[in-house]
Amino acid sequence: MWTAVACAIAGIVLIGILADKAVVMRSWWWLAASALLATTALTIRTGPAIARRTLLALSVLSLFAGITTLRTLETRDDYLPRIMAQHTGANAQRAGTVVALEGIVTSPPRIADAPQGPLAPFIMQSPSYHTWLSVSRMQISDTWMPASGRVLIITRGSEAPTAQPGETVHALGIYSPPRDRVNPGEPPRLRKAIQDNYAGILESSSPTLVQRIEVARGWSKLTQLRELLRLRAREAFDAATRSTSPERRALARTLLLGNSDDPAVSDISQTFTKLGLSHVLSISGFHLTVMAMVALYVLRLTGDRGWIEPALVALAVLLYTSLVPLEAPIVRSALMVLALLATEATGRRYDRVCVLALITLALLAWRPLDATNLGFQLSVGLTAMLLWSSDAMQWRLFGKPIQGLIETRPTLLSRIIEGTKAATAIGVMCWLVSLPLLIHTTGLISPLGVLATLIVSPIIVVALWAGYISLALAAVSPWLAAPAAWTLTSSTAASAWAARVIESVPMSSLRVADPGLLWTFAATTALIACARLGYASRKRTLLLTLTAIATTYFIACSLPTRTHRNVALRIDTLSVGDGTCMLLSSENDAILWDCKTAPRAGVLPGIVAAARAQGVSRVPRVIITHPDIDHFAGLFDIIEPLGVQQVLVPARFIDQASQEPAGAADITLRELARRGVLVRTLAVGDQLTIGTARGTILSPSPTATFTNDNDHSITMLVETPTSQPTPARILLNGDIGPAAIEALTTSTSLPPLDAAELPHHGSYNPQSEAMITQLSPRIVLQSTGPKRLDDPRWDVARANRTWLVTARDGAISLEIRRDGTLHTRTFAPTPADVR
Repeated sequence: MWTAVACAIAGIVLIGILADKAVVMRSWWWLAASALLATTALTIRTGPAIARRTLLALSVLSLFAGITTLRTLETRDDYLPRIMAQHTGANAQRAGTVVALEGIVTSPPRIADAPQGPLAPFIMQSPSYHTWLSVSRMQISDTWMPASGRVLIITRGSEAPTAQPGETVHALGIYSPPRDRVNPGEPPRLRKAIQDNYAGILESSSPTLVQRIEVARGWSKLTQLRELLRLRAREAFDAATRSTSPERRALARTLLLGNSDDPAVSDISQTFTKLGLSHVLSISGFHLTVMAMVALYVLRLTGDRGWIEPALVALAVLLYTSLVPLEAPIVRSALMVLALLATEATGRRYDRVCVLALITLALLAWRPLDATNLGFQLSVGLTAMLLWSSDAMQWRLFGKPIQGLIETRPTLLSRIIEGTKAATAIGVMCWLVSLPLLIHTTGLISPLGVLATLIVSPIIVVALWAGYISLALAAVSPWLAAPAAWTLTSSTAASAWAARVIESVPMSSLRVADPGLLWTFAATTALIACARLGYASRKRTLLLTLTAIATTYFIACSLPTRTHRNVALRIDTLSVGDGTCMLLSSENDAILWDCKTAPRAGVLPGIVAAARAQGVSRVPRVIITHPDIDHFAGLFDIIEPLGVQQVLVPARFIDQASQEPAGAADITLRELARRGVLVRTLAVGDQLTIGTARGTILSPSPTATFTNDNDHSITMLVETPTSQPTPARILLNGDIGPAAIEALTTSTSLPPLDAAELPHHGSYNPQSEAMITQLSPRIVLQSTGPKRLDDPRWDVARANRTWLVTARDGAISLEIRRDGTLHTRTFAPTPADVR
């Protein structure tokens, strides 16, 4: 019963966390309503029990809506971005403002990760060091004032700042505030920044601009000692693993420190994700719970020692947290396991799932937005299933043991068999329960996920144990860490090898469409019930459950939304800075117009997340307008997730590849050939179909002799039939410059336009202005970074038309409805989103 109550409360809390979006109120209104509802429920002595329970449920809902508002929307008066907004205004923030900050350094300087992948050598990134500062005050306009927040200091150059954790420093640089999500599919970045007390970035051009003004004292001295201990352990660990490959070393760091953003581990991370093992590469409560259970089992083999056993395991967990950065996933996992160990140490028979529910509520009160985080969901969900249903799942698969038989002394073989059954049951259960969530989040089904779990998980357990031991020994003596570090890297290499072997099996993973949140919730609930409830007719029940889930999945995916039914063509211009990435979709077809890298959205590349958020799961064709890296840097991130089969390029792309061996174009063509992607050239007169829309290539001519690469950009006129007599027309221009524009306007009779992409991100020239004025599009789409925003030379052309810019408006969605009307939507939040 208590487990059911805990599940009900968890559902109410989740609704409460989401309720602050639907009903905009100050936190104190929510909290007052919660107190009033709870008081009313407790004072009612008569009447039906359902009334009191409803009031209590509404009280809990209001409580967490208030906590979420307080933690993610409301800020302190001295919060640094709030002060900057008051003193400089939005325009100054956008352009960058020189600011002096003082505060305590909370992390040692670390060199920024270099780009990875085939095109990494061509992505410009100067060397820099990153360090975190807890701000205490700021100076602007010769005035010092109190300020708060965590700021990331980026110091340009090959030399690191000398300031160390615990020291007070004075830092001067260009300040940039936190930015909210700008593309569909991204998490709410600004709300998360407020929750984490993140206050933005300070860019310093030299390490001399970050000066120490006071050495560490008091609590700051303890912070410094803790960081030095971590640094010693990390340096010893790195020294012990220096001879291994970068991927093995990065994978080991990811398992121990939760550093899943390391570019060196991106390839193997995709492999684990495709096999449904994304949770394996993140520090989670499930990881630490399994490790704690194994440790308790080993200790109990030496005899029953009562509370000492969980106390020793808790001490080991605390030692681990003292040696690794206290990032949210690590703190969350450690608190979860410590609370479970504390209940174990009392000797009382607490319901572990109820204890876990209470821990979860406390964690959500601390970080409400974690409720929508995949890592948190898998961590809590799989830990709950491990505690609640592992035995029931084993009975469902292998039958329940007959009760009342005389027990015999177990042999080694029988223990191995029972252990294998238990591991198989846990693997099947975790795969089944997480399957709907992974489909919804990543768009993947792995038929071999259970096999991968059974093979990889034991190796990961060995790797984790070796890693914990190596970290502990490294803090004492570096040479002691070498054997454990070798075991760790060997285990991680074995897990990576096993994952890649399984991935190489045909149909090991399948890309599928997102069926929606409602199906995800219903399917997960059904699978939990199937794993937990009863074991009679187990095979038939499991088969019927899976059949029902598969049937409803296909039904959910086949039902178009109302928006899709009314839209003839949609063009989504993503916000990618000084670059271009436009997604054109019509009916069940889609094509990408350039693909500059978009900010990553959780476990998915930004372009993939944006496409899935817009209902597009496959993009078979990509057009690269010309051979500039800012138009195809994200190509290799999307080929597999979006099922790209063909890349369309101008002849200039092929020519440049032959003229510059080992250049960006040449490497791109070779990598595409290796991956089996067809490359085709486009020229004047070629036509493409995109659902009901038709694209006609207007430029470049095969005989074009332009000297500038930009002038060789593909220009395409997209025509979409509607209920109006003439089709809707949109002109996509790439980076064409003055020469190409003159050739285009003199050789082609262009009709009036409904919308147009501004050439070359809005770089002004008289020819571009004349073309926009002559064709008179009602809507202009400008994909650019801040430096080309609001150029006054475009003021005349900008008048009397809708002019949307990604640097200001975020991603831009243009819909051509079947009735011929055009509708636009932007994804940049309004200032009222944060209170």
